[in-house]
Amino acid sequence: MFRRLVLVVSLLLLVAGCQVSESAPQVAPADLVDARDRAIEFVQLRFRVGLGPQMQWDEARVASEDAADWIEYQYSALPWLVTVGGPVTGSGVADYDVVITNPGTGFMWEGRIATDGEVAEGGGQVLAACDTTCEYLAGCFAELGFNDLEWTGRRVTPDDLVGAETYKYTADDWLLIVTFPIVAPEATVYHVTLENQETGFVWEGEMDSDRNLTETNDYSRVPSGD
Repeated sequence: MFRRLVLVVSLLLLVAGCQVSESAPQVAPADLVDARDRAIEFVQLRFRVGLGPQMQWDEARVASEDAADWIEYQYSALPWLVTVGGPVTGSGVADYDVVITNPGTGFMWEGRIATDGEVAEGGGQVLAACDTTCEYLAGCFAELGFNDLEWTGRRVTPDDLVGAETYKYTADDWLLIVTFPIVAPEATVYHVTLENQETGFVWEGEMDSDRNLTETNDYSRVPSGD
């Protein structure tokens, strides 16, 4: 009886010119939309590129083979395109990666929005290079407190430089620089330099596209600054 009723209703909807959807459209979580708006606000304040709260965005869920572990939505308001995504954890999504592009002008911005609204500029692999380096050194030098540092930074590539990118991040006396060539993603190697401007400690390493970290300089201890 229930199946027959469904068929009758479906036929009526088709006759009326409506398309039956197998499931209701999925609406993006509020914190994902907040991350989108925070990124747009940040980009507009910094670059003055014509983004604003008055824009009407078309929303679409991006299908993913890892839908249980990753959530991603795409927003379009021509000529702008915004993609927001993040890994799903037991307590929800911790941070969202955001990419904002304008194909007409070639503008592209990448960053990560934390749950507290803090913005870290850089693509997912750039920020992964930062995180992997800090996690590695936190294991080597627990006394330095890498896990407690609050990093801020941005892209610092000179406008006339072609073929490479540079990002710089700071936290207290620490300076972290990530450089990489513009090549195929699977061939990209990220060079990381971390130094303490107070003690003179310098660490260098490289991270490949699979996020494997390798040290490239020698050191014996953390300089005390004495």
